[in-house]
Amino acid sequence: MELGLSSTPGKKTQYFDALEYPSENVKESSSQGQSFMMPNNPGNTPTPNGNISGSKAPPSKEDSTMEDNHPGFTSRHSEDLSDRRTPSIQSLPVCTEDIDEDAPLAGNMDGGRSTSLGRRASVRTTRSNRTTRSVAEATAAFQSGSVLTGPNAEPDVDAAVVLRGVTAERSLSKKQKDKIIKDEQRESKRFSKLLKTDSKLEKAALAQALKSLAALQDLHKAACKLEARAEATHYKSLMAAQKAESTFLEVRARAEEEHARWEGKKAEVKAQEERLEAERETVREMEDRMAECAREVEKLRILKATDEREREVKMAEMLRKKT
Repeated sequence: MELGLSSTPGKKTQYFDALEYPSENVKESSSQGQSFMMPNNPGNTPTPNGNISGSKAPPSKEDSTMEDNHPGFTSRHSEDLSDRRTPSIQSLPVCTEDIDEDAPLAGNMDGGRSTSLGRRASVRTTRSNRTTRSVAEATAAFQSGSVLTGPNAEPDVDAAVVLRGVTAERSLSKKQKDKIIKDEQRESKRFSKLLKTDSKLEKAALAQALKSLAALQDLHKAACKLEARAEATHYKSLMAAQKAESTFLEVRARAEEEHARWEGKKAEVKAQEERLEAERETVREMEDRMAECAREVEKLRILKATDEREREVKMAEMLRKKT
């Protein structure tokens, strides 16, 4: 992955100012949208933040008096400048998280001058946001761009810091300036190595993201195959269900016809049962009448036999009386 360089000085070229600061073309420095333009005169001294005019002019009486009264001022100021870990003031990292305004400044515990460079006491951790992170991210690295050249790497430098640097530059000798410039060159080389490592890491992150994308594509392909297979199975099941429903409707229609025929036969059987019961009742009535008639006949026969005997007896008596 190539590092993009802008042709115009600005936020994208702040980190490369230190690599080119010996040239006479560096003319401006930006800090929070403010620019300090210096003319490119032969008497100016090139620095990572721009040309400082009047650097070769002899120091004023007040500055000379300050240096005489404070012999350690120049050495301490040189050590403070040499301890900077970034190529220039413009390339200092910026904390974009929560900033504690009341926290003490780093490296300034003696209650001295305060700048916005030390307002980085509390930084919110990202562990609390891990549970809400989307699982669709291919990788968590370089999500907001490079941490060295991206928008989050822009420092929060006040205009007072630049003004202090200009004031201190006027008080330095050529030997001290050369020493500071050498230190800044060394730091610039180290920072260039960091930029190369950052480029390699971003390439590796992109390769890992591509691998994740390829794995997701394989999963998507497998899911599409499973979906097609499920659709085919669903189609077969639907066709079988429709066929079974058609057979059921046909069988139910025939069953309804058979049921109607069965109901008709049941009605016919019931009518025949009623007829049979009526015929049986008629037979029972006829038998009762025949039995009654038979009893009357038997009674008449008995009475006739008795009458015949009595009649014969009486006729015999009447014949004996005649004789």
